[in-house]
Amino acid sequence: MNLGSVLDQLIGVFSPRTALARVAYREMLSQRSGYEGARQDWRATSWRNEAAGANLALVGDLPILRNRARSLVRNNPLAKRSLEVLVGHTVGCGLRPSFKTDSRAQRKRLTDAWARFAETADTRRQTTIYGLQEQAVRGMFESGEALTLRDVRKRNGAPVLSYLVMEGDHIDHSREGIFDGRVTRLGVSLEKDGHAPDGYWLWEQNPSDAILFGTYPYPKWVPIEGINHLYRIRRPGQMRGVSEFAAILPLMRDLADYMEAALVKARAEANFVGVVKSQDAGAGSLATRRDTAPDGTDRIYGEMSPGMLHRLDQGEDIVFSQPSSNPNFAPFTLQAQQQAAAGVGVTYDQATGDLRQANYSSLKAGKIDFRVIVEMIRDLTITPQLLTPIYRDFVDFGRTFGVLSPSDERVPVEWIAPGWEPIDPLKDLEADILAVRSGRKTWGEFVLEWGRDPQQQIEDIARFNAELDAASITLDTDPRKVAAGGKAQATVADPAPPKD
Repeated sequence: MNLGSVLDQLIGVFSPRTALARVAYREMLSQRSGYEGARQDWRATSWRNEAAGANLALVGDLPILRNRARSLVRNNPLAKRSLEVLVGHTVGCGLRPSFKTDSRAQRKRLTDAWARFAETADTRRQTTIYGLQEQAVRGMFESGEALTLRDVRKRNGAPVLSYLVMEGDHIDHSREGIFDGRVTRLGVSLEKDGHAPDGYWLWEQNPSDAILFGTYPYPKWVPIEGINHLYRIRRPGQMRGVSEFAAILPLMRDLADYMEAALVKARAEANFVGVVKSQDAGAGSLATRRDTAPDGTDRIYGEMSPGMLHRLDQGEDIVFSQPSSNPNFAPFTLQAQQQAAAGVGVTYDQATGDLRQANYSSLKAGKIDFRVIVEMIRDLTITPQLLTPIYRDFVDFGRTFGVLSPSDERVPVEWIAPGWEPIDPLKDLEADILAVRSGRKTWGEFVLEWGRDPQQQIEDIARFNAELDAASITLDTDPRKVAAGGKAQATVADPAPPKD
């Protein structure tokens, strides 16, 4: 009982009318809200009024969401394609470093060392550093999170820096509370201030694999050094990641059930030809009456086959089935697919491959928001949680074991992402040229947007031009010697004729 109720009862002893007015007025205030979304009347009974924090909301739901999202991707074409689109546009064939240093020798040293590291970066020896990026980002989108564990071991007598990608299942989410004196949220232990993580309670094997092979070791606490935890932080203090498909799981299940019901209905209607009405009470059912087919075989009376003629007995009639169509099927499935695509963060045409109503303007406009989201994920999640820590390990390892010079510092790095494929190459290129000529973007930014390293591009162009000059070859694509219109460029040795 709160103070207001006690006060109402006390007032009611002396003035029942005043007490009743107070209760009525309080009820009226509770029904009046400045925000429709905060209404408390019968129309809001379907809302779940939860005040759980970012981590408490995941205590029981995290493994369920993760497993259902994986099942959805395995079995639903729209979800599978959406995941491929997200991973492909975010990392593609890999986010590659461009080392920003004025020293050409240092840049070459770092570039060569990174190329060697990229080939041996997988502890399992199955892929390259770029394949590990794809695995980790795929796990983040599909399951909500992924881990990379640093590993330094000898191969052929030489130390090698490599990484092991692990699924979020390895973190014991049931660890919620204080374990061995460590404050833990969903398997992530925190520093004394309760904010920053300092380690993880990890299973050596994926728990499901451990059960399968009869080994279920106790999870161990592992310090955070050398562990990169990749996940999108949607709420302050959130310690674990949630699948990108979490918001569409109920919708996709309803859509699958609806399509299955429509398919079963169509099959039933296709198999049901009709009924035979007879005035003979002793004729028997279709299941018991048989006749002889033209080839002499015995068959069930009333069986239908293509091109057949069937003889009816006297007093019999056939009433054929008239299957009904569902005019709401196409609009409903279209709306559901559009909502599902929006819920994952891709466009409808990307999720379904349906380009029937698309044109240049609609495709261009639809990709603007998608591009912003992808770049946000790269810059705010993938780079600080995965790429920067790996680059830091790479430099420290290289300096320690002689792969790099002791003077090599962590120079600034720009991560080169896959280029955005143009919707209309000519229009997009003309717009880029105009943007560079007007100063809206630099030439380097233009090259980066097409997925190339500006420094490497300059070196490639210089080397190619030198080879052409040495061979005395002039191409019509060489802007030094040929103008865009196809005419030879004026040079100092061959000045343009004066105008009249």
